[in-house]
Amino acid sequence: MKKTALPILISIAALSAATAHAQDHRCSDSSDYAAHASNPERDGACYATPQSLTLKVHEFGLCKSASSPSDQADCTTLFLSAAGRDMQMASGQSLSLMDQVSLEEGTYTHAYLVLNTFVKMETVLDFGTDPSNFRTDLQGRTGRYCFTNGQDYNTNPDDIVECSNSLTNLAEASETVGLGDDNGYNNTMLGYQVSIGGVTVDMDLYMLDSSGDLSTNDNDDFAIYASQALTSSVSIGQNTSNLDIAVAVSDSSEVTFSPAGLGSFTVSGGVPVTCSNSDGCVYDMAWTGLQFVITAQ
Repeated sequence: MKKTALPILISIAALSAATAHAQDHRCSDSSDYAAHASNPERDGACYATPQSLTLKVHEFGLCKSASSPSDQADCTTLFLSAAGRDMQMASGQSLSLMDQVSLEEGTYTHAYLVLNTFVKMETVLDFGTDPSNFRTDLQGRTGRYCFTNGQDYNTNPDDIVECSNSLTNLAEASETVGLGDDNGYNNTMLGYQVSIGGVTVDMDLYMLDSSGDLSTNDNDDFAIYASQALTSSVSIGQNTSNLDIAVAVSDSSEVTFSPAGLGSFTVSGGVPVTCSNSDGCVYDMAWTGLQFVITAQ
């Protein structure tokens, strides 16, 4: 089949959520557990757009069907780096691939991305000037703002969020992502869905070791392979002159509140924590994923 050589530009930006469907559980200055208890994805959680999101990208490609680590027959790799490249996903920067990439003519319905398991994200919520709306974190700190404070979730899961009237300690929090849960280790999650900017994104996820094979335990997890169905397919023909790949990160930070009156509970990994505020606490800010928006001209 005929191939077309295209200049590729990957735009790393937080696309406007105004073009997406309405998001019922977007964070606001009145957000608490009760306001988002009906969230079907996670009780008591709302969604915010991170101020910064740093990911190490190892590989990216377009496919004519869903792919997996062992089957990329319908895919064309657009970016590949064994060492990985740190990319700031929410700062409006762009990664320009200088060499032209040849794509077979046809319709592309999926994209795939290989990311390092170590991610960093900075998120802040402003609850306004009314002290009755101020929120409390798990350390008992209360204030107008709740935000990531630079802690590592895997080391300090009870101190990744800080609430204060000052943003002095605002910083990217770090986390090692995986597919395991309280039921044990998992290296594959098919049909995973997440809402990004009000748009439901469908993905198949796989955990990889450093050799690119499916990982068998947490200690060997090196990267996560995501095969994502595009919300709009992309057609490449003989008249196609360029390809623009944007990454939407709107609403990709999940902010979680504990219910009023729940003084003690556990966070991920089974770590016991205490909330000193009878109205509940803000206790987690986690990255949920991203969405590709690809256009051809």
